[in-house]
Amino acid sequence: MIFSPLLILVWCASKHIFETLGFVEKTIGKGLTLRLPVTDPSTSQGRQNRAKLLRAWVEISAWIVDFRRIYGRLIPSPILF
Repeated sequence: MIFSPLLILVWCASKHIFETLGFVEKTIGKGLTLRLPVTDPSTSQGRQNRAKLLRAWVEISAWIVDFRRIYGRLIPSPILF
């Protein structure tokens, strides 16, 4: 399989974001997966990871809302059947 440079760039950027959040890349068969960090609230590390993931979720959601507010007219509407 041949990958385009743009696809590789997007994957590297996405991979970096997930690794920053504590996800770990794992190979299963011929494919790659991301393993969730420990989120057990009974451990200190789990509580830290949960807080980090919650903050990322809030910030990414806020970014998407702002992006849609500014550039919403450029995004095509989904086709509803």
